[in-house]
Amino acid sequence: LTATGVGMNVVISDPQGQQLLNTLQAPGEALPRHGSPSSVEQVLATGKTVISPLYTGGVLGKLVLSVDVPVWRNGQVHQVLSLGLLPREFDGILATQRFPDEQLAAIFDAEGTIAARTIAPETYVGQKGVADFIARIQANPEGVMTTITREGIPTLSVWSRSLTTGWSVGIGIAQPVLEHDLKRKLGTLGLVMGALLSLGLFLAWVAARRIADALQALREQALALREGSPWPRTPVRLLESAEVSDVLRQTARQLAARAAELDEAHRLAGFGVWRYQPAGDKVTVSKSISELLARDVHTFGELRGTVFDATTWADLKAIHLAALHSGNPYEIELPARHRDGQVLWLQLKGEPVRDALGRLVEVRGSVLNITPRKEAELALEHARLVHVHHLEEAVATRTASL
Repeated sequence: LTATGVGMNVVISDPQGQQLLNTLQAPGEALPRHGSPSSVEQVLATGKTVISPLYTGGVLGKLVLSVDVPVWRNGQVHQVLSLGLLPREFDGILATQRFPDEQLAAIFDAEGTIAARTIAPETYVGQKGVADFIARIQANPEGVMTTITREGIPTLSVWSRSLTTGWSVGIGIAQPVLEHDLKRKLGTLGLVMGALLSLGLFLAWVAARRIADALQALREQALALREGSPWPRTPVRLLESAEVSDVLRQTARQLAARAAELDEAHRLAGFGVWRYQPAGDKVTVSKSISELLARDVHTFGELRGTVFDATTWADLKAIHLAALHSGNPYEIELPARHRDGQVLWLQLKGEPVRDALGRLVEVRGSVLNITPRKEAELALEHARLVHVHHLEEAVATRTASL
């Protein structure tokens, strides 16, 4: 919250909607229930992010909204994590559009409540929009109609509704403004009306697209941060979203630096991590494993006859499939072959991984180079066998003498 300046608090709620943590309250203080039970129920039912409608916050006692996301544990939604925002968060978005004074722009939540307004927001934020206008918005994602504002001004209004969140943006132009040029110059009626209508539609489209593009760009950056993939080049044009983007970029650089340090530590220790995805026979290994074997590995099939002989490869594949079937982890020691032909002994640990639906989809694990230990064990066993042989020869000689 401090780094981005977006949002006012973070809330964690249980499946019944009872708040367990609220950063606006000191630890130990009594907490109310989540102010939007329908949002909690929707997150639990769908397992997806939900943008709540406006509601009165139990702690602040004023209008707020929240972005609610599921917290998964063992394949189930365990809790709901919420970022609380005040309606004034949208004021900056409307302000950056620089609407003319004679135009009215407003943002509505999914239930048609006014969340932000360029004219008299202190009076109308939290109230329902004009009934016929809200009905048309909920019936069609985009359109234009003539309506009367809450102030009683006849207005030509256009709107655009997000199919993802149900929130919408409406822009109205007062009819007296449109009729002003009509009274002066009837001959230019068609041109003036067409220009104003196009302007209204364009502004609505630009405002909606800029908000949608900013959210999409942040989504791509978040996915790149999670997967460690190259950073997207899609620009973030909204000021508030750009600040979040900068934080994500800095985090990605720090994670990349720490990953490089971890790879170096793994290389020195002869340790590495891997993942096997049966779909596509895909194998992903850390850089330290590639250096340990002196080869790149991309599929499980290419390990046969290269890193492992045919028998060892078949045994390892059977172990992987059994783990994916049972869900049980495993630990084995087996020989492998360096690119130059040198025999290496590896300790493999593997554990099946479930997806968000609880299905076993891949195996992840670690590799440890135990060649020095294994060679020492083999040398010790050889010395023991030699010693036993010498004892047997001494006993045979003594027996013959007796």
